[in-house]
Amino acid sequence: SCTDDKQSGGGIQPNGRIEKSATTKRVHWHSVEFAAKFFGAIFLITLDGIVEKTIVVTGAGHGIGKAIAKLLSDQNYALLLLGRDLTHLENTRLSLKNSSMHHCYSCDIRQAEQIHKALTESGVQSLYAVVANAGIGGENHYLKEDSWQKIIDTNLTGTYYTIQECLPYLKKYVVG
Repeated sequence: SCTDDKQSGGGIQPNGRIEKSATTKRVHWHSVEFAAKFFGAIFLITLDGIVEKTIVVTGAGHGIGKAIAKLLSDQNYALLLLGRDLTHLENTRLSLKNSSMHHCYSCDIRQAEQIHKALTESGVQSLYAVVANAGIGGENHYLKEDSWQKIIDTNLTGTYYTIQECLPYLKKYVVG
């Protein structure tokens, strides 16, 4: 089934908070819920269940990723924060509710083996969800300082690698 929840207001506020009234589209497919927030390229894959709920958030050091981490920590999820800059990730972690529940791992999502290493080092046995938020943008000048490939490698291939590396952990989540 597919439903649109449209409400006035919401979205990302000037203070970086995500209001729950943001336009959300939910598509249910078996036990997997895929939600896309239309204020940015954010993909959330969840499995309904019980026990500890650990969520991976990529690009958690800045902007939307940091705001999502705050929202999820306020709801008592344990978070694995992934990004390229460990200092920014640690700053995010320290700003979260129950900061000791959350862990930071520096990795470049354009490299599947770095995502794999971060998940392995975390010791996590299963994942409740993945927020594949990391991405880049900015100006692109055709043929002169062209950043097209870097954008594709990060925003498309990196998201694919993130989901593929996390999928075995999502499948292990205990569904109640």
